[in-house]
Amino acid sequence: MLDTDENKFKELVTLIAENDGQEFSETKIRMWWKVFKDYSVTDIEKAVFAHISDPVSGKYTAKPAHIIDKLPRPNVDCEDRAILAWMEIEKNIRKVGAYGNLEMEDKQALVAVKNMCSWQELCHTPVDKLAFRRNEFIQNYKAVEGVDTAYIEKLDGIEALENQRSGHLKPIGLVEAQVR
Repeated sequence: MLDTDENKFKELVTLIAENDGQEFSETKIRMWWKVFKDYSVTDIEKAVFAHISDPVSGKYTAKPAHIIDKLPRPNVDCEDRAILAWMEIEKNIRKVGAYGNLEMEDKQALVAVKNMCSWQELCHTPVDKLAFRRNEFIQNYKAVEGVDTAYIEKLDGIEALENQRSGHLKPIGLVEAQVR
């Protein structure tokens, strides 16, 4: 932001405070200014309104991190995001494997995997075939760009699926830990 944006920024911060039933001190406004000084006031304004109108996060008092989360991401194209997501998927293949659940912040990646195969099947892909799976994933990731991903939280692993089949709502290990 430029120094000339200070009044507009103060208006936005005041709007945030009033929306949350608060009043911001000058110290708090200066802190917010320092946090957001590298962003454009136009982007900040869009992010503030995105936060306020968000049915989930808009219910809570806005912190700088909430607004930053709504700011436009750097120009990273879809293929680059897909590659980053695939790196996280490969890490999860090694870390949690077919028995664990695949949980990611990038819900588009979860949809892309689900469109390819099950999480278990992906985990059991031979190492020499992972490059083909990677290419398939990137194509699927691009294909689901812009698709609603709100319905997906995770892809269940073998343990979760077996627990569901046997009527357990929570993984048995968690139930045992709660009993103790």
